[in-house]
Amino acid sequence: MNYRNFCFAVILHCIAQNTNAQVNQNQQNQRNADQQIAKFRLDSLDYKISQSSQLLASVDYLNQVVYSGRDYGIKQFGLSPGVSYRHHSGFWVSALGYYFSGIPQKWGKADAVVGYATRLDDHLSASFSYAKWFYFGKSASELKYTFDHFLSTFWTIDMGWFGLSPQAYYMIGKSENVTQIALTASKYFEFKHFINNTDKIMINPSMTAMLSTKSKTQVGSDLSSGKILHIISYDLNIPITYRRVGKFDITPSFNFTIPVNFGPYDGTHTKPFFYMSVNAKYLLWRN
Repeated sequence: MNYRNFCFAVILHCIAQNTNAQVNQNQQNQRNADQQIAKFRLDSLDYKISQSSQLLASVDYLNQVVYSGRDYGIKQFGLSPGVSYRHHSGFWVSALGYYFSGIPQKWGKADAVVGYATRLDDHLSASFSYAKWFYFGKSASELKYTFDHFLSTFWTIDMGWFGLSPQAYYMIGKSENVTQIALTASKYFEFKHFINNTDKIMINPSMTAMLSTKSKTQVGSDLSSGKILHIISYDLNIPITYRRVGKFDITPSFNFTIPVNFGPYDGTHTKPFFYMSVNAKYLLWRN
């Protein structure tokens, strides 16, 4: 091969390499564009579903029943099946039942709930709810210490890189009322198309500080402190949600609770502990 032919071959090879590189780059750009379009469509579908009227079935599982950062020395798991209807206007109703493995009357409680949720702007949303609590298998003397009505409000402030959620709860009983306030700081991560084009994984680690005028709401409690709010627990939660958009969510959560000693009778229930919960929701109908 003479020098001229050699130079010509080298030029052709360089042109071919550049052409292949350009084709590969164009293909990669197209794949990236297709992925962005697919993610946009998934987000659009998820948003559309969230704004529609829905009928949902759900169940919650706790490997250790916990309230106000305490298990009160009772080793038991809990189940809470329920059904809810959410109207696209923001109003919703739900019914829940509670199964406790550690008490004689296993199905110990049920709730009927009505609420309203709204987004005030791009960074602020709020919800308000009222619940009527029903108890099973309790004597008249025990019912004197129970709470029958539950009012709550939940606000979410989206700061972009993290979120703040102040919450307030007011429980009305036959013999006393209890106020609780919580402040939650959280960070949100999302991974789309984890298995297919209609799913996503969401991780939302959070830290909550809970204040209350009372730490224990079970029958026979003697830990009331009047109207003074005290910090009663700190909670670290790491929920991981797998969502098949338009079908179901399943959320295992890993939780660590640090109870804060509330009074002279509370010391045996203030050791930090881990527990796990699982929530599952299934979309029965939407319009």
